[in-house]
Amino acid sequence: MFQRFLSLCMFCAMLFLISCEEKTPSVNTPCGPSSVLATANSATKITVQWGGSDCSNQATLGYNGTRIWRKSSIDTVYRPVINLPFPGKNANDYSATYSYVDSTLTPNVQYTYKVQHWFADAVSTFRTASATTKSIVLPASPGPLELYNRTEEAIAILFVASSTSLTEPTLGIKIFRKLASESDAAYVQIADVDPFGVKHYIDRNLKPSTAYTYKAFQYNINGNGPEAVATFSTLSFSIPEVTISGKTWMLNNLDVTKYRNGDVIPEIKSLEAWKAATTGAWCYYNFQSDINTTIWGKLYNKYAIEDPRGLAPKGWHIPTKVEWMETITAVGPGGAPKLKVATSWRYSSSINKGTNTSGFSAYPAGGIIRGQFDPIKSNEESYFWTKPAAGDDVKYYIYLNAESNDVGVYPDVIEGGLHGFSVRCRKD
Repeated sequence: MFQRFLSLCMFCAMLFLISCEEKTPSVNTPCGPSSVLATANSATKITVQWGGSDCSNQATLGYNGTRIWRKSSIDTVYRPVINLPFPGKNANDYSATYSYVDSTLTPNVQYTYKVQHWFADAVSTFRTASATTKSIVLPASPGPLELYNRTEEAIAILFVASSTSLTEPTLGIKIFRKLASESDAAYVQIADVDPFGVKHYIDRNLKPSTAYTYKAFQYNINGNGPEAVATFSTLSFSIPEVTISGKTWMLNNLDVTKYRNGDVIPEIKSLEAWKAATTGAWCYYNFQSDINTTIWGKLYNKYAIEDPRGLAPKGWHIPTKVEWMETITAVGPGGAPKLKVATSWRYSSSINKGTNTSGFSAYPAGGIIRGQFDPIKSNEESYFWTKPAAGDDVKYYIYLNAESNDVGVYPDVIEGGLHGFSVRCRKD
């Protein structure tokens, strides 16, 4: 009886051993990759590459996919990133190289990756590789912002040259503005300036005697650099003036963009549009604005002169030919040099050079003649509109030339608004 029991126990033990032999996973364990490489692409991306085989019988051992795990320099355990199914048709092919881009990472952090193949419920040995994401390169501050010039309705801001990186160049400088009395939520973007162009910005159409706060920052593909903030105020609406023989004139050429009632006067930026205009308009000489235009003023067409809403500010008017002649007579014969500033004009000799003894301070603001700028005479001429006296249908203009002692007075006989001249107002 005992022998039969012993034989039965031995038979069960053999069955158990056979069963264990059949379930061993060793023949199904896939080969692991022989190489893994991690490369940082940017501040938030790392590319993981793997390939090859770490066993000699790779031709017979296939796999179903690849698992990638990751931990950062502050992690203690690996965390799963992705489970990739085998991408090829031949599951036994270990010759290809594969890659995966891990994104949304943290800048300037080291990450270690673990890569292994799997087949059913069996996994291979793993290989690791590490890479550190790049640091974010942001532009420098464009500040400090500096006040270059200001008037009652304009503020000219200067900022330093752009500081760029060879790998992450600065794309632009954004400028925002708000009233100094408002909260930061009131900032409004007013410009996006080329960082490699002119290093100033003129903010126009502002209110007199008003404080404005500006902030500016450079930006690139990674984001915004540090902000520069400054507050500047426009001047009170007091117009510089000069009195000649008892008659008071504006010291500078007119530089308004609105009629007396507050309606906007359109700016024109091409000669084609200038010739086609049938209502009041203005432009800069050669359509170029710079920090001197607050002194040299704007060029206006005749429709702006005639507009009933009034081009001159309150308390001032566009003088008639007779009023101009009063001042021309007062400064005496050959009086052009007495009206012109000594600088800015292009003089070929000192014979007719301006002395400005009258204080009138005429600058060579140029003009538009018959719908065209005259670049040959740039810095040599200045034209001023007059307003017809009551009952007079003829409009005249005043002409100053760098090489002449005389002040020209000519009728405007051109149909339409082809001419574009400066305006110098006289006090009521």
